[in-house]
Parts: sequence; structure tokens; C-alpha cells
Amino acid sequence: MSEEMARALGADSPKPPLMIAGKPCTIRPLGIKELTEVQRDCVERYKRTYLKTFADNLDLLPTTEEKKLSMMEKKMEQVARWDAKSLPPKDTCDPNRLVVNQVLKDWLKDTFSITDNKDDEHWRYLAATALDAGTLSSAEYELMAGQRPARIRIPYDSWWVTGCYEGMITFAWACFKHCGVTREEIESDLGKQMSDLVKATREIEKVTAPQLGNG
Repeated sequence: MSEEMARALGADSPKPPLMIAGKPCTIRPLGIKELTEVQRDCVERYKRTYLKTFADNLDLLPTTEEKKLSMMEKKMEQVARWDAKSLPPKDTCDPNRLVVNQVLKDWLKDTFSITDNKDDEHWRYLAATALDAGTLSSAEYELMAGQRPARIRIPYDSWWVTGCYEGMITFAWACFKHCGVTREEIESDLGKQMSDLVKATREIEKVTAPQLGNG
């Protein structure tokens, strides 16, 4: 689907702008170039985290420092060749298929430090993100909601933008940076209230879905 068509679909139900760093920021579909930039950031952050974990655990090996350095260099050469297809797939939940009752709402309020009321869609977004991030286990959800959450397997970078804090910040920045806000301002302002960040990124995902091939 063309970028113009995706933007037209997103324009059918405009959302009021969010105020970030004193600037109005409107949710809109992301174009192919922006999605590619988000994907690139995802891959680079994953690679860096992977290499750091590998380096941090080299001390567990009973071998020489020279051998450890050689292993690290080989691992860096291997990881340098990775792209989005090299990353492990992740399980995700469809917010529209989740049941959110009062018991689960109370859990979400405590977990996300929510003091105001949310609409049903927002509660489902929060439940889906908690499940995707591993903050809420499938067993805990089943105990509260009375059914197991339906999951599907998706590419890592598709999960990253709604199931990982860093990914959500990057996704929001890709959407709002044309409004004159920086990534740091988004993290400082929108990122300080997780429930607002979750809602914003889920709505960006929804209007961008035709571009992602999920619509």
C-alpha cells in the first residue's frame, strides 16, 4: 500500500495533538523512510546490547585474556553482518482480543502508576504492552481475566516499537520529530508517564499498520 493511502487511512479519525515540550504533536502514519530509520535504530541497539552481554560474560571462561580478545573480535565481526532478519522473533498480543476487567485494571493502575480513568481501548493497550514486555505473564493475565491471551509471532523490530521502552521512544520520535521535538524531549516529557507513551505508540502503530503489512 502506498504511503499516500496509509496517510489517508490515518486521516479518517484524527486525534487531538499531544503537547510535548510545549509543542503540539499530532499522531500520523509513518512513511517507508521513517520506518526504515526506526528499524535501523532497533538493529543497532540490539547488536550493541548483545555485544555488551557477550563481553560482560567473557570473564566466566577459564581462558587467557588474549583468547578472550580474539573471541570478542570474532563476535563483533559476526554481529556486524546482522540485519533485521537476523534478530529473534517475538510473541505479541492483539489489544483488541484482550479482556480487561476491574481486577486487571487495578493491577494496571498499580503497575503504571495511573490515577485517572482510561477508556477501554487504552486499558487494552496497556495490558498488551505489559504482556509483550514480560511485565505481566500469561499465567497472571489468565488468573485475572479468566482466559489465556492469544499470541502471534512477529519480527523483533515490529515487537520492539510497542513492547520495549527504548523502541517506543524511537517510534514516537519518528512520528513527532517533524513537530520540532527531540528524542530527549520525548523521553523526558512523554516517556515520564508510561501509560501515555503506550497509548501514543499503539495509536501510531494502528494508523501505520497498512505500511507495516499488518492491516
